[in-house]
Amino acid sequence: MYAITPHKYVIHAPSSTSMAIKVPRGQSLATEE
Repeated sequence: MYAITPHKYVIHAPSSTSMAIKVPRGQSLATEE
């Protein structure tokens, strides 16, 4: 699941939201074309 926060950050939650990590937008597995 991917979610865009008002801070322009992408939250990647593989399984649980508690394991969610914040990464710079446009980096990592950001699915934004």
